[in-house]
Amino acid sequence: MPIGAPDGYTWSAPVALRGVGGSNHYVDDLVLPANTPAGSPVELDMELVEGRVLQVALLFPPGPAALAHVQVWVGGEQLYPTGTGQSFHPDNQLLVIPTDFDVPLVDSVYQITLRGWNLDDTWPHTIQTHVWVLPYPEE
Repeated sequence: MPIGAPDGYTWSAPVALRGVGGSNHYVDDLVLPANTPAGSPVELDMELVEGRVLQVALLFPPGPAALAHVQVWVGGEQLYPTGTGQSFHPDNQLLVIPTDFDVPLVDSVYQITLRGWNLDDTWPHTIQTHVWVLPYPEE
């Protein structure tokens, strides 16, 4: 019976999000309800512009106690963490992932997908997601 805590309002982990010169910065929240199983993850499609993804950051609040899990998917394949079926699931931590890949075109939209689940049987958890994209020059 896993039990975490409600998401904390005071961050004790160092938080320093720095943009990448000339890039667009996208932010969205992946909200994971309590008792969300890995077999039925919540999905968040982040609509971006055509370009190169330079950095992804996942902000895990204090409280999930390693019960909130997140994966980054691109074009229908798991990209991060690189091991199939693995997930990020820290507590009170900012994960910054330097990247260098093209934003894929999915159903006429440039996007990446976050998948997450929450094994906490009491509390929902919200993972704030940041993505920096360097747009391609318009032709």
